[in-house]
Amino acid sequence: MTATVYTYAPICWNTAALYPDRICAVAGLSVPHVPRMAVPAVDLWRFRETEKDEDMYAFRTPPLRNVALTAPYGHAGAYDSLEDVVRHHLDPQSALWEYHENDDCRIKPVMPSRADLDDIDCIVMDDPTRVQAIAKAAEGYSLVYLDDREIEELLAFLHALTDKSDIDLRSDVPAAVPSGLTLAE
Repeated sequence: MTATVYTYAPICWNTAALYPDRICAVAGLSVPHVPRMAVPAVDLWRFRETEKDEDMYAFRTPPLRNVALTAPYGHAGAYDSLEDVVRHHLDPQSALWEYHENDDCRIKPVMPSRADLDDIDCIVMDDPTRVQAIAKAAEGYSLVYLDDREIEELLAFLHALTDKSDIDLRSDVPAAVPSGLTLAE
């Protein structure tokens, strides 16, 4: 089974050819508030480093090894299913607006409740101006049409990148740690 996906995303690292795991792309993903940043922070990631407008809302593209085991997906865990994030990338702007309009920021990411953060977790997605800025940053994407069969094939390919031995790591638990103590101690 094979899958071919044609899409476009602006590359934001000069070393992308040497370090493909450092490619950044604007994917129109929702941006929940990042607690480490001061309110009303916007996580601009690559833009904070380069101060180039084209790097606004560009985030590191994650590696695909064991991708089936790395949910949630998207920046700050916007999607809990691999299929959902794949479908998002077919039409990032529409997916972003749908995410915004459905109030998915409060529904989809699995975020533990914390009294000091509950009111600001969705500060970016609650602001239509910021959502518009994310959508504008994703304008460089070419829309991709895949039918359901092609999406299934792409998902099968992504699942093939998962090492089945990493699904259950209980047999890899060492009897002792380097100090010599057993894990029970």
